[in-house]
Amino acid sequence: MLQHVVSFVYQVRSERRAALESLLALIALDPSANGVLPLGRVEQLHFAALVLHDHPEFGTRLIFENNFDGDFEPFLNALVEHVPDGLHALYQNCAGYSVASTADRAGIAAYTRARVVLPLAYHVGNLGRSPRRIVAEAELRRVIESITDEVQADSAPELASAAPTAGAAALNSAIREKLLKLPDFAWAFTPPPQLTWSERNVPKIAFGAVVLAAVALFPVLVPLGVVGLLLLSREEAADKVWSGPAHPAHVHAVLAGEDQPDCVMNHMINVSPMKPGLLRGIAVRLVLGAINLLARAFYTNGKLGDIQSIHFAHWSLIDQGRSLLFLSNYDSSWESYLGDFIDKAAAGLTGIWSNTVDFPRTRYLINGGARYEKDFKAIARTRQVPTNVWYRAYSRLSVEVIDTNSALRSALANGSSDASYLGVL
Repeated sequence: MLQHVVSFVYQVRSERRAALESLLALIALDPSANGVLPLGRVEQLHFAALVLHDHPEFGTRLIFENNFDGDFEPFLNALVEHVPDGLHALYQNCAGYSVASTADRAGIAAYTRARVVLPLAYHVGNLGRSPRRIVAEAELRRVIESITDEVQADSAPELASAAPTAGAAALNSAIREKLLKLPDFAWAFTPPPQLTWSERNVPKIAFGAVVLAAVALFPVLVPLGVVGLLLLSREEAADKVWSGPAHPAHVHAVLAGEDQPDCVMNHMINVSPMKPGLLRGIAVRLVLGAINLLARAFYTNGKLGDIQSIHFAHWSLIDQGRSLLFLSNYDSSWESYLGDFIDKAAAGLTGIWSNTVDFPRTRYLINGGARYEKDFKAIARTRQVPTNVWYRAYSRLSVEVIDTNSALRSALANGSSDASYLGVL
C-alpha cells in the first residue's frame, strides 16, 4: 500500500470569508473529533490542513491538504462518506457550490473532485505504513519497554551475572513470554505487510525509462539545455531579489501555530508567486519532475536525500500556474527544518524556488539562492501562510521513531530465538 497526497483549492465567496474563518477556528479546537469536520473518522488520513490564503488577484482561496493511504478515488469516497456534514458546511462558503443537502453525496464528491490539485512532486517519509499501524507499533514499543523494565527489575542479579549473549537471550525469552499473554498484541509476532513488487519496482522502471530517453535525445537536449541556461542567466541578472527581514506582524501570526505542546512536528504552507514567462514554467516543472522521479524510485527509506525529518511534503502549481504551492509536515522546528535544506539540499531547493518572485540571487538556476541563508529564511517566512486547521493522526512520533518502531516489530516477528530487536530499545 502506497501513500498519496492531493490538495483541493476552493474559491471563497468574499462575503463569506469571515464566517468561514470562524468555522475553521471551531474545527481547529479539535481537528480529530470536533462537531463540524471530525477528520479522525477518516482512517486513511495521516495529515490534513485547511488554510485560508488571500491573493491580490485571485481573492481568498481555501486550501485543503490531504496525505492519505491508497488511491485517490477510494480516499475521496471515504472523505465524503465519513465527514459529509463538515464538507457541506465548508463548501457553503465557497463559489460554485449548489448541493442542497448532505444527502447528495455524489454532488459533494463531484464538487470536491473538480477542485483537486495534483502534485508535481511529493515525498512520503514512512512509506507503506497506515496511521493505524504506526500508532499500533508505537504502543507495541511502549509495552515492550515496560515489560523490559519489569523483567530487569525482577531478574537483575541473574541477568547481571549471565554472559551478554545469554543475558539478552534470557531477557528476550521473558519479554516474549509476557507479550504472548497479551492477546491484543498477537499481531506483533507476524511479519508486517510489505509493498508489492510493482509498488517497489515500477517507479525504478519509470526512472530508468526517463534516463534512457534522455540518453537517446542527448544530441537535442544538450543544445536546448545550454540555450535555456543562457536565457535564464540573463533573466537572473535582472531579477529583483528580497532584502531585509520578514514583516514582524506576519512572523508573529505564523509563529502562533508552531511548536505546539505535546507535538514533535510542525506544519508549513508556502505560496510563492511565480516569475512570469514560459522559461520559468518549464524550469520549475523539469526540476520538480526530476525530484519526483527520485522520490518515487529511491527516496523510500525515510529520507529525502539526506533529510530525515519529512513525514509528507508536496509541491503544486495553482492560480493557473502563477503560484507555487508547497506543503510540508515535518519534525522539529522551522529553523532546524530550513537549516537541513540549506545544508543538505541547497541546489534542489534553489532549483525550485529560484523560479519564484523575490528569491535570493541565483545563477544558472541552482547556484546561490538558498545559500544566502538570512535572505532565504526571510522570504520563506514572508511567503508562509498561517495554518488555520492542522490534523495529524499521530503527534508524538518522528519519522525516525516510526522507522525504529517498525524495525522493532519486524525483528520481533523474525523468530522466537532472535533477540536482535532488543538493540532498538
